[in-house]
Amino acid sequence: MARSNSADLQALTFEIDRFYSDESELLERADYMAWAELLDDELVYVMPQSEFVDRRVNRDLDYIGAHSFDEDKASVLNRIKWLLGGPTPEVPATKRRMLVTNVRVLAVHDNGEVDTDSKFLVWEMRSNGRSATFIGHRRDTLRSNGTGWKIVRRSAVLDSAVLPKSFTNFF
Repeated sequence: MARSNSADLQALTFEIDRFYSDESELLERADYMAWAELLDDELVYVMPQSEFVDRRVNRDLDYIGAHSFDEDKASVLNRIKWLLGGPTPEVPATKRRMLVTNVRVLAVHDNGEVDTDSKFLVWEMRSNGRSATFIGHRRDTLRSNGTGWKIVRRSAVLDSAVLPKSFTNFF
């Protein structure tokens, strides 16, 4: 899967951008079981906490293992089960919009994996009228399985150091 020229890189970037658009649609509709099909069995899904060093620097703390969550595919599936059928499912469901932009391919590996970077904005409106906006960036490793892409590793870093107490989003 070596992509050496700019036309190949542009086509790959477009393909991955489309993958992210389709993924966002699944998350907006809360179709978590279909979204879980996009996750590789070897998934590592983390949200590093952020440290605000000064007004210009927002450093994530992944390098010391400080995460708001650190999940594998089994724990993501458990969270999905809780969201879909837990003791207090959301009725009516939270409305969500998710934008993924500035998609860049950082590296293409011979084993069919691709490292990417993207920015995201997630807006949600709960039934009680409260809304929240989440902005950040992601670093992903995607693996081609011949028919599509699977998320092998995702590190989602919020541009805010504080999460709301009721937090159910996937990024």
